Amino acid sequence: MALNNVIKVLSGGFRMAFFMPIDSSGYFSGATGSLAAGPVGSVAYLISGVKVAAYKAIEPLVLLGTGEDQVQGQLVEPQQTLPTFDITGSVSDLTLEALTQNTLTYNIGNATFGVIQPYLPSYIDAALMFMRLSISKDSATTGGGNWDGVLFPKVKMVAMHDDGMSEKKITDFKYHVIANPTTILPLGITLSNSNFATINGVEFPFTTPNKLLPIFFKGDGVTTNFTIPVASIPSSGQQLAPGFPNVAYKEGTVVTPTVTLVGNNYQFAISPAPASNARVEVWAEFL
Repeated sequence: MALNNVIKVLSGGFRMAFFMPIDSSGYFSGATGSLAAGPVGSVAYLISGVKVAAYKAIEPLVLLGTGEDQVQGQLVEPQQTLPTFDITGSVSDLTLEALTQNTLTYNIGNATFGVIQPYLPSYIDAALMFMRLSISKDSATTGGGNWDGVLFPKVKMVAMHDDGMSEKKITDFKYHVIANPTTILPLGITLSNSNFATINGVEFPFTTPNKLLPIFFKGDGVTTNFTIPVASIPSSGQQLAPGFPNVAYKEGTVVTPTVTLVGNNYQFAISPAPASNARVEVWAEFL
């Protein structure tokens, strides 16, 4: 029996992690819990300093039926536990730590105070996306992507302690992640039997020629030109990949934006104007 469309990857190492707070519908909600309607969008938040995201693929539960001295058969059941893992990094952003627990920060002069409370009964729902440089090839094609990654559309996150005030060394900060099943991706796609052959999922691996940047807007019924600052692109070149598609979804329906560099902003033209409070998600490829 041959296996078709098997993705083979030679990893070039972990590169980027994005954090996206989501609302009760599974869409990006912005830092304050609601994305403002209008022409200015928001990009996913880059988590700085991540070194390891130690997740493992979901493994099925296998029950063996044995005879006197040999296996007679097996039953394969869905895993009954949700995947959990820790993100380890050497840089900590106090605002992000507070954000992952749905708490605030308090500023006194130049000092910013947050709170780490791992015993709160609930933590903010968010989407996580990890990417690494790779040499990958789909066996059914003649080419392959230069990046591969995994998207967790719905997770619970809590900031954990660091290594403490020990001797001088690189300090590791950790975030504990509990992945949950979802019926919708943060870019507006509802899972169904026609597109994913399932109605829900936990983790979604992907490959792409360039790095992916999730960008989010909300319509106001009038705006057709949506913008993000060039400075919000998290790379040294701060440039979208020319000649590659920027896939956009308007309330879950694919639309094709016209992308133009206007001064210090990238402008995404979408016509007709998205309705008031309509969600628009762009997954842009960048260099």
